[in-house]
Amino acid sequence: MAHEVRNPLAAITGSIELLKKGLEPEGTNKRLMEIILRSKDQLDSFARDFLLLARSVPVSREFVNLEEVVEEVFEHIKLSPEWKDKIRIEKKLSADEKAFANKEQVRQIINNLVLNAVQSMEEDGVLSVETKIVELDDEKKYAEIKVTDTGCGISKDELNRVFEPFFTNKTKGTGLGLTIVNHIVGGYNGRIKIESTVNEGTVCYVWLPVK
Repeated sequence: MAHEVRNPLAAITGSIELLKKGLEPEGTNKRLMEIILRSKDQLDSFARDFLLLARSVPVSREFVNLEEVVEEVFEHIKLSPEWKDKIRIEKKLSADEKAFANKEQVRQIINNLVLNAVQSMEEDGVLSVETKIVELDDEKKYAEIKVTDTGCGISKDELNRVFEPFFTNKTKGTGLGLTIVNHIVGGYNGRIKIESTVNEGTVCYVWLPVK
């Protein structure tokens, strides 16, 4: 169903973009055109997230360099409308830390966690990303991805629901971001934990297998 939605959506997008260039609308017409394009982006984002949630964890895996993926995510997200230029970034990464997973899905995990952190903060927030290899209580080693923000935090009631599909307290987004992260991590038999305090910030931990 998501594929069927995205196909005509792509045709609508192309047509609207051509009309925008050809007509050069002003005033009310320009605002209406912008509303159409923003709504298109929201529908496309929803369909894309729904497809990600429906996909199973791929059989084909590789050793994924976490430092490389984190840098790629920041390079991309800094160009998005969500980014706030005055956010301070702190990174503690090493090229030696690798997860045995699918690179695109690891990118999706990090992108969703970083995007949530950015959206929760004001301009003067601090965003920290750390990766390392740890041994958990099952005596197995995991690649840990830790994303910390100084944002608005999450209440205890909401913290119990963050992995539910479509649950969100934000005006933007589909409410599928953490659901997708949880789905991917679970498919690798990994773990995820979120700690948060209202008005102080949030810490997200993801542990992925290293072999």
